[in-house]
Parts: sequence; structure tokens; C-alpha cells
Amino acid sequence: MNLFQGNRVKLTALTEQDAEIYADWSNDSEYLRNLDTDYARPRSAEGYKSDIQATISDLTQMEFGIRQAWEETEEKGCF
Repeated sequence: MNLFQGNRVKLTALTEQDAEIYADWSNDSEYLRNLDTDYARPRSAEGYKSDIQATISDLTQMEFGIRQAWEETEEKGCF
């Protein structure tokens, strides 16, 4: 039994490509308003890349990418 993968979705590590997707999402103020109570502001992919790296090195945090089970992680972004 794989706890990280089901029939339809799988949990993966975040990648640099995910930072690009996050940066695109940060241009959507409605998405940001529903995401968090912090100020809504656009952010660069570089900013998200450093956040991802910080999360990887901090053993007290866990973040996963949620992907369709049949997609290759390197080719598709998280959703």
C-alpha cells in the first residue's frame, strides 16, 4: 500500500517548476484572497523557489504537490 499514491492522485515533492505555477497563481487576487489572510500581492518564481528550498530543509514542515496519478512529475505542475 502506497500512502503517497491513490488511483487518481499522488503526493509528490515540490519542484522548481511548481514555483513557476505558484508565481502565476499569485497574479490572481481572488485566489490569494481565498488562500490566506495575508496581504494579496504578486510574487516571483524566485521567491517561491526559495520558499520551497526552505521547506525542504525544515524538518518541522511538510508540503506536497498534488498531481494526477498518471502524470510524470517532471513534466506537469501541481494543482
